[in-house]
Amino acid sequence: MPYAQVMPQMHYTPREMLERLIAFPTVSSRSNLDLIYFVEDYLHAHGIIATKVMSDCGEKANLYATIGPNTEGGVILSGHTDVVPIDDQDWQTDPFTLTEREGLLFGRGTCDMKAFSAIALALAPEMSALKRPIHLALSYDEEVGCLGAPRLIDTLRATLPPVHAVIVGEPTSMRVVTGHKSIMHFDTRITGLEAHSSQQHRGVPAVMIAGRLIHWLGEKQRENAENADPSSEFEPPYSTLHCGMIKGGVILSGHTDVVPIDDQDWQTDPFTLTEREGLLFGRGTCDMKAFSAIALALAPEMSALKRPIHLALSYDEEVGCLGAPRLIDTLRATLPPVHAVIVGEPTSMRVVTGHKSIMHFDTRITGLEAHSSQQHRGVPAVMIAGRLIHWLGEKQRKNAESADSSSEFEPPYSTLHCGMVKGGTALNITAKHCDFVTDIRTLPHEDPYTYFNDYVAFVRNVVEPSMQAISLEAHIDIEVHASVPGFESPTDSDAVQLAKLLSGQNGTEVAPYAAESGQFQQAGFSVAMCGPGSIDQAHQPNEYISIEQLDQGTEFIRRLIQLQSN
Repeated sequence: MPYAQVMPQMHYTPREMLERLIAFPTVSSRSNLDLIYFVEDYLHAHGIIATKVMSDCGEKANLYATIGPNTEGGVILSGHTDVVPIDDQDWQTDPFTLTEREGLLFGRGTCDMKAFSAIALALAPEMSALKRPIHLALSYDEEVGCLGAPRLIDTLRATLPPVHAVIVGEPTSMRVVTGHKSIMHFDTRITGLEAHSSQQHRGVPAVMIAGRLIHWLGEKQRENAENADPSSEFEPPYSTLHCGMIKGGVILSGHTDVVPIDDQDWQTDPFTLTEREGLLFGRGTCDMKAFSAIALALAPEMSALKRPIHLALSYDEEVGCLGAPRLIDTLRATLPPVHAVIVGEPTSMRVVTGHKSIMHFDTRITGLEAHSSQQHRGVPAVMIAGRLIHWLGEKQRKNAESADSSSEFEPPYSTLHCGMVKGGTALNITAKHCDFVTDIRTLPHEDPYTYFNDYVAFVRNVVEPSMQAISLEAHIDIEVHASVPGFESPTDSDAVQLAKLLSGQNGTEVAPYAAESGQFQQAGFSVAMCGPGSIDQAHQPNEYISIEQLDQGTEFIRRLIQLQSN
């Protein structure tokens, strides 16, 4: 319950005081004032004056108090009041309720480092006869960069007589510690450029760049480990570079469905069609509701058909073409033989005869938490994610180097892309979990499972054993969510010839993105792609289709109606 409802008692044992301090959930992201007020009132009850040193925001405070005469030769007992988060941790007890089991006291902060402060506070009543002072100094925000201590230290230097010694009560197993490493915290924020993930060369993929940078940090640490001085007293005996949290980042891929608008800078309401200077703005205008809208709007003109036109609208194309297989199976089972399938993806009304495959899979890394200064005792999931994302990037780089320049595809090679990643609970904890999503897009003649199987082999034979050398519970789960075949139609197929006739075009092209065309072709249909709008606008903020393209798409389907009516 809130501190204000429970006044402090006069005397506590160290265990009882620890129980009180643990009950304050002073995670660094929250205020520590309830704990500070409790300590202030408790000390006041014993005639000890405590002074608060507030943070700029007023939500947190340091506290110091002098017990005994305010003379030279005192000893400062220093501790921090904040604790690390409990998010995504598997606690067997309430982390903010002290629980005893088999001689062990469980709770967030029992070790780091409320026990030291609890002992000092519980023994304050025994300090009444001091001839030289003991100064208590409690700080805030140590766990997120030792942010509170500088202001507290400046105040102590300005107000206290010369001090004999400072004892910092960090958990050392009661051994005397004479040194520790430095620490620097910094954030890296990557601003990329959004593009369809099949067109990475046109965009700047922030997550892939993050993987490269995390891998760089890991490589620097590995070099330090190789060159470490074995006689050093530090464990590990080298400087470490650690990424503890990552997030960041949007999933890209339609066909009644559209991609998200999250984190996109729209100048209009994305779900209200807005016309400006001959362009129609809105999510799905290009990819690919315009094609469906044209077909539906012209349905009343189809009353005199002699051969049928079948409308087929699918769901979940953008997340792996999940709805199309069931739809295609139903069409095969219920329709008479079909002459052609036209998939109306945004091709700028050009006839497309091929697209790449796509495979979506998740990688979930379960590591082992440890303090980031002790990474060798933990299994840092975010750092491992960086290594795996870098592996994907290296595969793609090699594909780019050996690409066939005569290929019609843009880019002319198979791509491996990570578009979303999330992991970590605090910057100074080796992350227990890190998840990221990957899509592999291969040229039609390549099998995405070739890359996927290589990736799994790297995980199982190289990465996972190094993790399990530290913790047998550490592991990596990989789950495939979708695998869509590539598409490659002969130029003399019924569908391609029909699309050429309706569009008035003689040439054909290929598309770098995946669509449902490969699934229709795999089921035995003759397929071509042709639809209004450009893939360059797909998935972008301020997505649009030109009225000119809408008109061309309308003319295309009107010609089909005329053809099927003769």
